[in-house]
Amino acid sequence: MKTLESTTPSIYGNKINGKNISDRCDFFKNMRIGNRLLMGFGVLIVLTLTLSFLCYVFMKNIEICLEEITDDRMLKVDMSHDIRNIVNNNIHIVNKVISLSLSETKEKQNLKNIIENKKNTLNDIYKKLGEIITDKKQIILLNEIIEINKQYELYMNKAINYSIENKNELAMAIVFDNISMIYDVYFTKLDEFLVSQKAYLSSAKQNIKDDITKALLWTLLLSIISTLLGCFITWLLTRSVTIPLTTAISSAKSISTGDLSILIASERDDEIGQLLETIKYMQAALTRMVVSMRNNAESVASASRQIAQDNIELSSRTESQASALEETSSIMTQLEITVKNNADNASHANELAQNTRTVALQCSNVVDDVVNTMKSINNRSRSIADIINVIDSIAFQTNILALNAAVEAARAGEQGRGFAVVAGEVRNLAHRSAGAAKEIKTLITESVESVEQGYSLVNNAGKMMQQAVTSIHQLTDTVSEISSACAEQAKGVEQIDIAVKQIDHTTQQNAALVEKSATAAKNLKEQANQLVREVSVFKVTPYETSTSSLTVAHVPHVAILPTVSRATAENTSDWTSF
Repeated sequence: MKTLESTTPSIYGNKINGKNISDRCDFFKNMRIGNRLLMGFGVLIVLTLTLSFLCYVFMKNIEICLEEITDDRMLKVDMSHDIRNIVNNNIHIVNKVISLSLSETKEKQNLKNIIENKKNTLNDIYKKLGEIITDKKQIILLNEIIEINKQYELYMNKAINYSIENKNELAMAIVFDNISMIYDVYFTKLDEFLVSQKAYLSSAKQNIKDDITKALLWTLLLSIISTLLGCFITWLLTRSVTIPLTTAISSAKSISTGDLSILIASERDDEIGQLLETIKYMQAALTRMVVSMRNNAESVASASRQIAQDNIELSSRTESQASALEETSSIMTQLEITVKNNADNASHANELAQNTRTVALQCSNVVDDVVNTMKSINNRSRSIADIINVIDSIAFQTNILALNAAVEAARAGEQGRGFAVVAGEVRNLAHRSAGAAKEIKTLITESVESVEQGYSLVNNAGKMMQQAVTSIHQLTDTVSEISSACAEQAKGVEQIDIAVKQIDHTTQQNAALVEKSATAAKNLKEQANQLVREVSVFKVTPYETSTSSLTVAHVPHVAILPTVSRATAENTSDWTSF
């Protein structure tokens, strides 16, 4: 059996002292590719961070030095120059004051005020210097300068005051004897202070240069180390991936050419090792499939012969089925005609029932109108009876009034005789009105009773009509359902007839297909032989071939069922049971 190492020696590279170069990377065999990349890039990231940290430290030192130069040392130097300028200006102002005449007292006073302002400015500068100086030597030196400044200011004030008092000789003596001497000492101390500040500036400048040089050297060194280490890690990672990947590619190429007999071995646990294992499983699966295909091809040839014999029997059965379907088709045609007649009759009955329903509804509406009219008449008759009662009451009251009038006439004697005659007439009219009202009341009462009896009869008739209309509604609905059912039945029968015709047509086609199937079975046998020849291209191990040949797949006899057309299957879903 060929092994992958013998077929692809270039995969494993050169050997040194009997050992493969890739064996030096045993540490990477069981490490996943992602972890390898993470470790390699992690080393580079650590080096980059180290370089960045060192650069940050050097830059921070430079920043501190620059801040001290600009915010402290240069500020002190600037203040020293300001002190020198103020002192020089003050001595010039003193000389100018002494040179002025006695009449220019106001001008002398203005110059004195200017000197006072300069003093204040100078004191502010000394105060700021005292706040920012921390070195002990410089603090001692600053205190000495401040003491000299006080003496200097004292002598200047004396000289100006003598000059204002017109004692210029004394003022000139102070200037030449005292102020000049203090002036030299003053500037000597200021120069000493400036020299110390400039010395520190030079030292700071040299420190900055040293830090920059160190930063450049460390940056260059770490860049070289990072580059070399990155190249080495890249080379190492590349070999740990490409060598086993080349093995997997060679195995896949061998399998793609049909050689399933190669031996694939992998001692790795990383992703490429899993890929090799997967290719190994694929090789085994393909081997089983090829051996099975060889055996199944022979089974297909045997099954094709059995299919040819079954097609002959199917042909005879199909002819018998076709003749039976022709008889069924003629019977279904007659049944379709009968069902259509029933559907037409049911439709006509439905129309009559709808007409009857319409007439019954109209009669019901008329009876409802009569009931409402009788109800109105009954209500009006009751109103008339009430009016008659009122008239009867009026007649009774009139009779009483006539009796009262007769009594009063009798009391009046001869003077009331005419009034008595009128009262008698009124009484007669009241009697006649009462009698007429009683007769009318009797007639109205009889009429009301008759109207109530009529209203009761009409109301009963309306209820009976409602029941009749309800029955007619139910009858109409029943006839409509019967009509719909008949229509659905007619459609169902039509569909059955169509289905039977389609089955008949399909059966005729099946008969033709049976003949074609015999030819197809013959072609299938030839194709099975061709399949066996094509499968023989694959190379498998003899052991797998012998093992698979012992278990030939058994092809069971399959009964061929008649095919129902799609249109028939769809039409059967529209039938309605009722």
